[in-house]
Amino acid sequence: MVDLDIEKAMKELPVIPDVAMKIVGMAEESMDLSFGQLEDLIKLDPILSAKILKVANSALYARQREITSLKLAISLIGFKTIKSLVLLISASNLFPKYRKTQFYKLFWRHSLYSAFTSKRLTLLNATKDWAEQLFLTGLFHDIGQIALYNTDPAGYERILKRRQEENLRIRTLEQEYFGTTHTEVGAEVLTRWNFPPLFVEVALFHGRDVVTSANRKWIAIVSMSDILANEFEGFPLPPEKESVLRELSQTIALRMEDIEVLRKDFLRTLKEDPLYRECEQLFQLG
Repeated sequence: MVDLDIEKAMKELPVIPDVAMKIVGMAEESMDLSFGQLEDLIKLDPILSAKILKVANSALYARQREITSLKLAISLIGFKTIKSLVLLISASNLFPKYRKTQFYKLFWRHSLYSAFTSKRLTLLNATKDWAEQLFLTGLFHDIGQIALYNTDPAGYERILKRRQEENLRIRTLEQEYFGTTHTEVGAEVLTRWNFPPLFVEVALFHGRDVVTSANRKWIAIVSMSDILANEFEGFPLPPEKESVLRELSQTIALRMEDIEVLRKDFLRTLKEDPLYRECEQLFQLG
């Protein structure tokens, strides 16, 4: 086992821009006031402003004339989606030195699959108001993995290789090597980044057999998304994971028939989703 200095590891982490965290923390009530505040905040970050305008002019929101006004772009995209885009853009700029590694691409592909699956499961569950929130918690649920990779890339690559060869749980291998897990580290990272408590709990508890949190339902949705994302990446699910999916479906009150439809159509519909295509460009996954 390596001697992991958590404090040193945390100090070496990049920081989510303050502007992004202020936007994520904005309330959605009093929309007129919020839109004005949102524009003022985004203007503080020229790179963020440019990328928001780029998205507004993309296939996602294609118009006959170019959109050059940030105010119009915000109005067009909408408050909730803007908040998601801000975090997507911020996330895509984390750990730039690993951008060309296989780990980076696999990590963000899995995170995006988890995010989009979480959103769809939430909509199936008839909880539309939570869809964007669950999208973002799905995006960041495994952030502890990239934090651990940052401390010891070669060591973490060996963990991933053993996971594939020996079919062991990644948390078991992380505990053996680092003395901690990506779920524990992820919760600490999100706490230090001042993310809302739901994000912290999802990072900490997803994939656990027993969850007593009041947010158990949302944690179950991301846990299911995490499992399905592995399948969408081409890894056959072992029988025990199929059993876990059935248990989770009961927790979130969804029929397995609906989940089977999602499993069958996910990749096809995802490739038709303009927002996902934007995400592939943001994270350079093409």
